[in-house]
Amino acid sequence: MTSTKYRAFLASTLFAAVAAAAAPTAAQDTKGLGTIVTPLEPKREVGLPDQAAPEPQLPPAAAPAAPAAQASPRRAKAGEERPKAGAPKIDAMTFADWKMECMTGASTLPCQITHSGLSADRRQVVMVISLAYAPKEKEARFQMALPLGFDVQSNVIVQVGNDQKAAFKVSRCTAQGCLLDGVFTSQTIAAMTDQKAGGVTIKTVDGKLITVPFSLSGFGAAFSEMKKKNESST
Repeated sequence: MTSTKYRAFLASTLFAAVAAAAAPTAAQDTKGLGTIVTPLEPKREVGLPDQAAPEPQLPPAAAPAAPAAQASPRRAKAGEERPKAGAPKIDAMTFADWKMECMTGASTLPCQITHSGLSADRRQVVMVISLAYAPKEKEARFQMALPLGFDVQSNVIVQVGNDQKAAFKVSRCTAQGCLLDGVFTSQTIAAMTDQKAGGVTIKTVDGKLITVPFSLSGFGAAFSEMKKKNESST
């Protein structure tokens, strides 16, 4: 999988997780983070769209003859995702609070692990992180999705334990939220394996610092399995 396709795959996965977990009713309090906006439909095979695709315009057609009686096609149930032609198959495995996803047919980096950080009432996603190990470069690449409404010019701080702290810049924002890309050092990965939790600190537009905690339960096993699968694919 090329780097561009990899980032698109990560982006669509991150916002798909946000869309699936966000409450469809009244907005939930996220203590200054605001709420995640209603997402556009994520498309794994093309990545994250900046705007909704226009509806196709079909040419007018003559009224068809009455068709022969036949069984009605099965209607998709509410919330059921309809399969798309040519869409890659995603296999998932859960490791406590982390999930490994592998894309069938990918030539490189077929697997990634993901985690969703929830609000205090555990009813709304306020952060999603996805990580994949690149064997050739020996890098643990990550991408993180955050909701709109914070100071995107300020650094986003990722901290694990007392010693491992790193600052990252927001890469881009869309109607669905903001993304940042980066690489975790081997020391950070080791700390994430040893610790039980970490935190992502952002600054609101009025200058307040807010830390979103994220669980590391299951991270070590998930990262080890994902790394092994990605190494075996090269």
